[in-house]
This record gives sequence, C-alpha cells and structure tokens, in this order.
Amino acid sequence: MKAGKASKAAEEVSLLKNLSKTEKELAIEKQTQKYLDEYYETLRKESDDFSKKMEAKTAQKVIKEAFEKTQKELNKEISKNSLIDLFHGTSSGAANSIRKDGIKLTVNKPNLDFNSKSNGSFYTSFSLKETDKYNKYKFGRSGESSEILKFTIAEKDFLSLKIKRFDGPTDEWAEFVTKARQGNLIHDYDVVIGPKLKNPWDVLSGKETPKAINETQVAITSEKGAKLLSKYLEKD
Repeated sequence: MKAGKASKAAEEVSLLKNLSKTEKELAIEKQTQKYLDEYYETLRKESDDFSKKMEAKTAQKVIKEAFEKTQKELNKEISKNSLIDLFHGTSSGAANSIRKDGIKLTVNKPNLDFNSKSNGSFYTSFSLKETDKYNKYKFGRSGESSEILKFTIAEKDFLSLKIKRFDGPTDEWAEFVTKARQGNLIHDYDVVIGPKLKNPWDVLSGKETPKAINETQVAITSEKGAKLLSKYLEKD
C-alpha cells in the first residue's frame, strides 16, 4: 500500500512538470483541497466513532444508575414490608388483660435483667420455642393455664425505637444486668436485647459474676415501646 501511494504521488509530480504555471497552481490547489477533504472525512469518521463509543458508555452508565436506583427503592420497599415476630409467655388471665388494655409496664416486676431503675419492663422473645419452654417451666408445675401472645410488628417501626443490643455476655452486658438487678440502672432505651441472666441471686449476693443462658430476650422498657408493641398484638 505504501509503494502504491508513493508511485501515485510520483506520477502526480511528473504531470505537474508538464503544466503551465497557472495550471500548476490550479492543480496544486485542487490536489490540496482533495487531501483536505480526505483528511476532514477521516476526522469526521473518527469523531463519529468516538461519539458512538461515548454514547454507548453514557447509555451503560444511565442503565446502571437506573438499575441501582430501582434496586435501592426495592430494598426500601422490602424493608418497609418486613415483619418481626415477638412472643410473650404469660398466664391466661394476664393474656386477656393485655388483649383488653394493652401492655402496662407498671404491673410488671422492677429490677429484672434490663429494667431501668424502679420501672417495669415487658419481656418477649424472637423464639416461639423458647417462649413455650418458659411457659412450661413457669406454669407447668402449678397447672395454671398459660398462653403465648404473638406480636407481628413492622420492622421499620421496630427499628424506629431506641434499641440497645448485646450480642453476647460481654463485660458491658454483665455490668448492665448487675446494676439492673440491684435496682441501680438508669437508661432511656425503648428496647433492650440480649442474653438472659442465669444466676441472678448469686450475682445479687456477690457470690458469682453474671452468667448467661443461651437464649435471647427482648425487653420493652419504655411506654413508647409498650404502646407501639400493643398495636401489633395478634388478638385472634
């Protein structure tokens, strides 16, 4: 290809030698214009190719952003519609009272694992199995009638509460339950989640440090939390 172009260029130079000055000027002008046209055409094609590539990249970016936006909206919708089940084991008489009047923290005992000083709390569990186990232990021997109440709460509402969570029997958990059992704990959480204390009497007497049962309790520790949970009680 290079040899062909060189031969063609030599031929054009040879032809120019046989032309008059005016003809040479016109020929050079014409040839120059031809080269310029070809050059501009090449630039135009390269520009078109570049534009197409940019358009393709822009389109991909737009699609990606649209997908990510849709995914975020979908995740929000899923979260909005997610539900949390909580279970509370109690006597049949207390269950009927809760159905009628809602959760009343004042009727519950103070100074339990997660209670703020002098306040009652309403203890629940994520586990139906653990709640059933509690009812059998609490009421089975006496033969008293018992029930399990179920609360199905929207996750977004539950997470709107001020929550303190212990993922295990940490030093912080041990200090928290010790102060709570002593009646010296003051906090402003709506919900406290964490392990159950296994040895409350030995902790109070100072014989042992806190030990945990491998079960998770969900304590509703404020009126705001109690009011919200009452709204989600399944009464059927």
